[in-house]
Amino acid sequence: MQTEVCQFDENIIRNAIEFELNRGGQVFFVHNKIKTIELVKDMILRIMPGVSIAVGHGQMDGNELEQIMINFIDGKYDILLCTTIIESGVDMPNVNTLIVENGDRFGLSQLYQIRGRVGRS
Repeated sequence: MQTEVCQFDENIIRNAIEFELNRGGQVFFVHNKIKTIELVKDMILRIMPGVSIAVGHGQMDGNELEQIMINFIDGKYDILLCTTIIESGVDMPNVNTLIVENGDRFGLSQLYQIRGRVGRS
């Protein structure tokens, strides 16, 4: 498992997503602000046209969020753009790339927990 810490850069994000999708995997992208999560979705779609993205966060209706997670597990989405909801123990073996925006705003134990969600296949 490899971890890189770097400045926010669209080229780095594009390269990381392309690498994972080319190997048949999926991506977690953690953006922990519900208010601006759709702007991040728009950015990803701009730099990676054609990818399928699901958005998930804790303020969504439980049934809607459950369906998004099921569809992601079933491979209907390439990227799950979400808040830190994934740290609660969701294991998805096809997800091997994790992008955490503003990682400096998390504690080490929280980052370690989130990091534990990837690389299980």
